[in-house]
Amino acid sequence: MSGLKDSLDFWLLKCKNHIVSSQEWKEFLTDLQEKVQQLQFKSHVSCFVDLSRPEKVLLIEQAAKNVDQRFFCALHHQISATIKPILNDYATVTSTKENFVISDIIIDLIYDWVSSILKKWPHLKNKLGIFFNQPLQEKLRQLTWSCFLCTDQAFSNNPKPDENFKPSKQLENEIARNCKQILHEINMKSLNNSTSAFKAMRAMVFSYCSASGDTSLAIEDFLLTIPFLLSMSPFPGELSKKTLTVLVEEYLGFMVNRPSFMLKSNKDFKMFVEMILQLLTQKYPTTAQTFSDVLGCSGSETEITDSLTEKFMILLKPVIQGMLVVPGLSGHWLRVVIVISLHFLKNYVHMETSDISSMFLEKWPQIRMSEIQYEVQKSFQQDFQNVYDGLHLPTCDSSSDVGWFSYSLVPPSPPKLKRANEEKQNLEKKRYVQELLQKKEDETKKQIQNIRKI
Repeated sequence: MSGLKDSLDFWLLKCKNHIVSSQEWKEFLTDLQEKVQQLQFKSHVSCFVDLSRPEKVLLIEQAAKNVDQRFFCALHHQISATIKPILNDYATVTSTKENFVISDIIIDLIYDWVSSILKKWPHLKNKLGIFFNQPLQEKLRQLTWSCFLCTDQAFSNNPKPDENFKPSKQLENEIARNCKQILHEINMKSLNNSTSAFKAMRAMVFSYCSASGDTSLAIEDFLLTIPFLLSMSPFPGELSKKTLTVLVEEYLGFMVNRPSFMLKSNKDFKMFVEMILQLLTQKYPTTAQTFSDVLGCSGSETEITDSLTEKFMILLKPVIQGMLVVPGLSGHWLRVVIVISLHFLKNYVHMETSDISSMFLEKWPQIRMSEIQYEVQKSFQQDFQNVYDGLHLPTCDSSSDVGWFSYSLVPPSPPKLKRANEEKQNLEKKRYVQELLQKKEDETKKQIQNIRKI
């Protein structure tokens, strides 16, 4: 794919121009504008520009759902008809392999294009919801981590590392000792005996101490660095300053946005376990009964729930606190993953009666990602769709509360930053147009030269 980076923007602009100039797009846009005006009238909104940015987005999304199906289908076919031949031609031209599968080339190109767009306009990261319940390609996954965790908002509730922070020698030794011990105990090939992994873990924990002012860290705070280290797999032998900075920012961003049940509050964790049991009973009643029998819970429904909650808190806490989540659907997503995992582990519960907690830690990592994804698609897809699309939500008007969907939209930017972003995008568009004109001019000159030669 030698010419990918040079012609990537040109390709995107070409597709966009084809679609925007089509009759199908104009008809779709006309119908959408009518639906927006209808919603404005119903919501008593006199002027669209009076709405805040989140309200505008919500209004347009609701209007888009009401667009005539004919216009939507026509536009969909037009987009497919426009993109497919260009994609095929582009994949054929950019491929450097003699025997290649065109679908694989196209998928690789799509990932590259998504990465390019996100690097230029990170605020579009919320569009990644289209990849829900699908494994991301490694390069795009790492970029997604950076988009969501390496942000200024990550530090809004917590200060950045204090450069003047001087820990005691005892704290430095304790951090170093715990890092070495954990890396040795988890015994992962990519991290074990890695000096770079040790330095990265120590830097992340040290930065968190500096930012939070907390000098008494729990072992879970060290364990939570592991997913970030594994995201760099294979871990580089030499750790650059840029890579270390990214790891530290991601870790601090996550620690600030952790769900409340991952903190040192048993009350929040108890509520979380109760929700897990409720979901488990609703989706897999036989599995809930299995755990009730094995754990020796009996009595009334309330007594069984209290007993199960207490015992599940002991079983799940070390596992949950080692699982990585991010804001958004994270709370619901984590509950679903745990419930599905418990459903898969119910057969092992019958065989293990002495130490179920150890069995969890041993067997839980053996559950395959594809199994969880299939079960999500089978039993939980509609639940997630309702959360993601916001189907049970109030009508939007200029005074309605729109806080419920703040997880999926970029918070309003300050006017100065907004103007700067708009100017940047306008400059980018002008550059694209200039490049397009320059390419056309070069092609014309080339053709004239060829004609003269003839």
